[in-house]
Parts: sequence; C-alpha cells; structure tokens
Amino acid sequence: MTTTTRVTSQTAPVWVMRHAVNPFVGALLRSPLWRVIPSGVLLEFRGRRTGAAYRVPVLAHEVAGTLSVFTPAGWRHNFTGCAPVTVRRRGRTYRCRGELVTDPGIVGPALRAVLAAEASPRHLGLKIPAGHEPSDTELAAVRSMIRLDG
Repeated sequence: MTTTTRVTSQTAPVWVMRHAVNPFVGALLRSPLWRVIPSGVLLEFRGRRTGAAYRVPVLAHEVAGTLSVFTPAGWRHNFTGCAPVTVRRRGRTYRCRGELVTDPGIVGPALRAVLAAEASPRHLGLKIPAGHEPSDTELAAVRSMIRLDG
C-alpha cells in the first residue's frame, strides 16, 4: 500500500522563477522599495561543491525567535551541515550561518506554527485541502527548513 500526501507544493515553473521572478524580486529587495515585501529576504551564498555564487530572494519567518526559510528548491542542499550566508533583510545586510533542517519532528511543528500565526498555505506555496490537518511528515515531505542563525 502506498501512502500519498494530501499536502502538495504549488510553485511556479523553475524557469519562470529563475529568469523572471527572482531577478525582479532580488532587485526590489536591494532597493529602498524592500518595504513592499516586508517578509522578503535576499540570501547570498556559495555552492558547496561548485563554489558558484547564488543570490536567492525568499520569504522568511520568525520561528521560535530564529529567522527561518521554508523551500523545496534544490539550492537548499548548499546548507547541509551549515554554511555561511549573507542576508539582506529590511534594508540591512548581515552575515550568519544557514542550516538545512529536514527532520519532520522539527520542520512540521515549525511550519504549522508559521501557518497558524501569519501565513496562508498559498503564501508558502502549499496546497492543503480544506479541513485536512497535515502531519509533520506530510509537511516535511514538501518543504525543508533553513534556519538562519546570527
């Protein structure tokens, strides 16, 4: 018997994000117009294997006093075992360490707390059927968490 998740990811095609949305939002977050996207954060980091420079705009959320990002994107693996990252948030730039968290016991409750406190599933790129209470495993299957510790 196969188990299927009722929580699905609802994101734009990768090429749209990479070539249209991300450059526009990244420029916006580097300008004084960052106020248009108050939870917007620009992450700048290097690939762990290639050393390639990445600049990725994301939405960040406070989880237990720590800035966190939830993403299904492949670039998240650059934060396996912690990695240095430059964060541009609310007009300020600072250095910190990003840590990839995939444990359902951590990701599930954190994502559920964000959903309860501030964000709709759609805001996080998730589709959750009405009346369905997702499990920690379901949530961790569609999103990983990057914890940004200063």
